[in-house]
Amino acid sequence: MKSSNLFISAFFLALFIPAVASAQKKRLSAPRFSKVVSVDSFAVHTFEIYNKIFVYDSLTKAEVEIPSELEDQISESLLQDLENLNRAVPDILSDVESASLIKKVKAAASLNRSRRALTQSIKTIKIMLLGEPTAKTEIDTEDYIDDTDQNE
Repeated sequence: MKSSNLFISAFFLALFIPAVASAQKKRLSAPRFSKVVSVDSFAVHTFEIYNKIFVYDSLTKAEVEIPSELEDQISESLLQDLENLNRAVPDILSDVESASLIKKVKAAASLNRSRRALTQSIKTIKIMLLGEPTAKTEIDTEDYIDDTDQNE
């Protein structure tokens, strides 16, 4: 009886560990529209940034040589996306406050997914600029953000 429980536990463990490991490297998908204009704009601009960084990172990991002109275009495009993202931020709070309850819930989900995309983008940029993470530079931003959210 004890050995069968051990076998079943080992079987499920073997099934779920690869799924969890591969899920961390999957591309995040953009959230559905919440029908709160500023939140949707923020999410769209966030995922434009995330997608560009993800594609650039994928190409560099595949050791594809990227021409410097294309890198310059990507940099300029990212700067423009950051400016657009910055323009969407001031109106988010007032737009969410005036929305219906269902729109508020959808907006919260959209903002949470956007936060995850920005966090992943920041981690990727740090690795790209500083090299592979070491014990000193490897700080899990996701845990830090979640801890501060719970304390408030």
